[in-house]
Amino acid sequence: MNRTHIADLCDQIVSRLHALGRPTDDLFLAGLTSEEICEATVIFPFMLPDSVLALYEWRNGTIRSGRDSDFFPGWRFVSLTEAMERYSVLYDPIDNLWSDRWFPLFSSPDISTYGVACKDVSRDDGEVVAYEYTLGADVEFESLEAMLETILKAYETGVYYLDEKGQLEVGEPTYDDQGHLVGVDMSRFNDIAKRFNPHLDRDSR
Repeated sequence: MNRTHIADLCDQIVSRLHALGRPTDDLFLAGLTSEEICEATVIFPFMLPDSVLALYEWRNGTIRSGRDSDFFPGWRFVSLTEAMERYSVLYDPIDNLWSDRWFPLFSSPDISTYGVACKDVSRDDGEVVAYEYTLGADVEFESLEAMLETILKAYETGVYYLDEKGQLEVGEPTYDDQGHLVGVDMSRFNDIAKRFNPHLDRDSR
């Protein structure tokens, strides 16, 4: 994992948002230094992977601005302070829905969260876990780098797109003979995700 590559992937994703007519420059908070990140997170029983340090060095998340602040459809990149607050809400040793080794990175409008799996020692990257409010938690990407590569390719291929209301969506809508929306075809997104996460079994879900 190249830390510069994380920033480059994020820059390309932002360029794709611009191309869709969703400029986000004013929504991002200035990046932090690695010292600031480590000092703030020293309270946790783990060390953040280098990929997460690179992410927060690039930008310190986005401000809340409804769906306009989505980094990818339905999900916003949270600031380091907000991520730490979200961890304290999510982690409960009794219900065991969120591990004490998972650090939040992206949030939906509800409590649903994407987080990276951390270890007691520093390492390059970690698996990305998705906690869905009604579905529980599962590994969604092999690493943060793989997640960003998947997101970028989804933008490049039109799998992520703006609907008629100007909202970011994912997949291809399917309609019945009367033109009514009946579902969303996620096969193209799943193909992209498999390409960048070849060791993750998505078919069994």
